[in-house]
Amino acid sequence: MKRLTLVLGLLGLLISPTAHGAVNSGSSFILGAWQTEADLNGQTLQEFEASLGVKFTHHKWYLNWDQPFHLPAAQLFHAQGRVLEVTWQPWIDGVGIPFGDIASGKYDTYIRTFARDVRAWGHPVLIAIAPEMDGWWSPWAVNGEPGRTNLDFITGYRRIVDAFREEGVSNVAWVWSPNVQQPNSPSRYRHSELYPGDAYVTYMGLDGYNWGTSKGGTWESFSQVFRYSYDGLVEISTKPILLMEVASAEEGGSKAAWIRDMFVQLPNFPRIVGFTWFNRNRERDWRIHSSIESKEAFTVAAAEYFRPQGGSSGSDSGPKSTPQPEPPPTPQSSERPIVLSPSQSKLNPRSQDGEVSVLPPAIRFEDKPWSVPSSVVRVPFAALQEHVAHLTDPRVRMALGGFALLLGLRFLRKQLRKRKNPYEIIRAD
Repeated sequence: MKRLTLVLGLLGLLISPTAHGAVNSGSSFILGAWQTEADLNGQTLQEFEASLGVKFTHHKWYLNWDQPFHLPAAQLFHAQGRVLEVTWQPWIDGVGIPFGDIASGKYDTYIRTFARDVRAWGHPVLIAIAPEMDGWWSPWAVNGEPGRTNLDFITGYRRIVDAFREEGVSNVAWVWSPNVQQPNSPSRYRHSELYPGDAYVTYMGLDGYNWGTSKGGTWESFSQVFRYSYDGLVEISTKPILLMEVASAEEGGSKAAWIRDMFVQLPNFPRIVGFTWFNRNRERDWRIHSSIESKEAFTVAAAEYFRPQGGSSGSDSGPKSTPQPEPPPTPQSSERPIVLSPSQSKLNPRSQDGEVSVLPPAIRFEDKPWSVPSSVVRVPFAALQEHVAHLTDPRVRMALGGFALLLGLRFLRKQLRKRKNPYEIIRAD
């Protein structure tokens, strides 16, 4: 019998659990974290809750397309009072499934079997289909190649949802979750070109990280990571937004301060109704408890953020909603050239655990920006690019032009002093 690989996490609803038979679509704030251990008895989750002082009531569950909906595990999570979230990754044995194949009906049998199992289970579940589909690192990447166009993705995504509906499934909330993008991101398609439509989405989602300054990265605040993509999603739809993966590195700044600022800035993103912290030590130490300071910052900031609005004895509990000033952006170049090996990504065809995450959004490639190098992504003249990128700023160019003019006038003055005939300098020989 093929071994069933369960990559489990936890997604917590801090304020109030979702009622049976329906999926909450934003009336309470979802607070979550993803753990690395595949622990079916829940003890690791309980220990993490106890050490952090935060109660989680959702379990995040990564499943590939060679895996069924594992009913015993789902029943265990439900018995513990936890709502299930499935991150559904269309790949088998390290090979991604093109959405053109899904759209053609090639995987209908698997999809409908999965749907019937979810219906038989009968409890609320969130399903995120092919997260980070806009990232070249995803085996199911939507990159413009045959079978991998945005039309293939939208058609295949809708076919999955329609199959569930035809099977009578009514206990699923659908999550569409691309990676964050910036104006200079190398993604083949923008978010608006990948959206399957409001009729097929319960939550919009985003994955985004502060990668810190190690390995050529740039320290970014919470707002710098998410603001551009958030504003874009708000233009696409009125659906609520979940941050399906978020975390910060330690290198390059204060992670504790980054966490505190994240909770301060959340009211400035009123459509965000929850987030999941990627709680793993991998390319960076993303864990909440990577240091004593970061762990304490999360515990204190979360407690303050979810403090009852009327005081400790008040009946109105919920996240704060007063917008706070956003910090000024950290000066940086318009692009962030990075040298990065595919083995450093959270998901590559040779990985064994099938995790999903992101790479920094601004990466320059020698080949087309959406192609995947076979060994190392190299940036020609990366150092030079980093030092001259700021010259694209019109104010900088104007200042440099004025400085050059001043030098030219000084040179002209010296030349005139050296000649008896001051006009000789401009006479033709």
